[in-house]
Amino acid sequence: MEQLDVAHWLTSPAGQALLATMPAHNVADAFKLSTELRERGLTPEQSSALLTQTRLRDAARAKFGERATRMFFTDAGLQQSTRASVARQHASVFQRAGVREVLDFGCGIGADSQAFTDAGLTALGVERDPVTAHFAQANAGCAVVPTDGYALLGSYESREGLWLDPARRDARGKRISHPEHWQPALSDAIALAREFRVTGIKLGPGIRWADLPADAFVDWVSVDGDLVEAVAWFGTRDPGRGATILTEKPRREEGDDAATSATGNLVGYYRTWRGDPSQSAASLPARPLDAYLYEPDPALMRAGGLDQVCSDFDLAPISPGLAYLSGDAVASPLLARFKILDVLPLHAKTVAAELRKRGVVRAEIKKRGTDIDPALFRKQLKLHKNAGDGAATVILTRILGEHRAIVAEREGW
Repeated sequence: MEQLDVAHWLTSPAGQALLATMPAHNVADAFKLSTELRERGLTPEQSSALLTQTRLRDAARAKFGERATRMFFTDAGLQQSTRASVARQHASVFQRAGVREVLDFGCGIGADSQAFTDAGLTALGVERDPVTAHFAQANAGCAVVPTDGYALLGSYESREGLWLDPARRDARGKRISHPEHWQPALSDAIALAREFRVTGIKLGPGIRWADLPADAFVDWVSVDGDLVEAVAWFGTRDPGRGATILTEKPRREEGDDAATSATGNLVGYYRTWRGDPSQSAASLPARPLDAYLYEPDPALMRAGGLDQVCSDFDLAPISPGLAYLSGDAVASPLLARFKILDVLPLHAKTVAAELRKRGVVRAEIKKRGTDIDPALFRKQLKLHKNAGDGAATVILTRILGEHRAIVAEREGW
């Protein structure tokens, strides 16, 4: 059977009924299960497809939750797909801009189109790979055209909303760092954005500021402390940079009035720069360690928001060029907060003695501004020999240029 024929069978009532009876993915049972499926009259391609979908659905739960059990995936499509909480955030941006129709240019397995449809928008997906396109239509509940996006543009009349996720990996799966080598190239994507009222272009979160379009608002997005993407938005805000902080866990910071949103996942938003997003901001001077240490969310750091957040909360870097901040107690979803218990020379024996005295048997090891291996440092602490049931965070870093170990208690997320 051809791959597309197998995909059609898999999404048919018969294929879905068989999928529903498949046990959880287990590598050890794969051969036995494949044999049983063949004995029931399935072709090798059908048996393989069932096993593959079971494996991918199990892996997809991290991105899509229980909904993954009703979705269809390819390996590459799952790897490159937008997680559900982030896709809902994309949909909310289009909604706030008054967009009703969105062209999902290069939709993959349809994660964003699914969110657009869920939000009441009319979505049309475009995907070159016919198998992926078929799965996307099944997932998103909207039309998906199996063609090149540019081939469709001539007949697509609406110019309201465009979502564009350029391919940033080559045929071997290797990440492509230069934006002009993406498919489409970033310059071509920007030119296409000019044809629509509102456009979002998904970027790699590590993109250089110098490569950012001067007239875009570029938003870095994190989920529970993991930086997942940057998006260049056109037609939604004045040019600048910002950080959007999402969560997939129950979390509400004291004093945080923006802990939930229409998406149910937004815990914080911060505009970090006004004007051309490719420009750099000035740096604030460091000052001595105060009562609390703060680790900014990675989206805030990549968006260049450290100086602004220091000004807003009266914080300062603990060493020049370091993204650990210090000050009095503040509560913000932008900042992980640690109460300082002690500051020690950065020597494993010294830190081990202090943790032993405190009865610490569980330690979170963090580092910034030092090349020490946290795993090796943990072994040197020999926590398993300590008496007690205490926990602490050990932060290996620099304070005003001097290497130090900070023993702290995590209070914020």
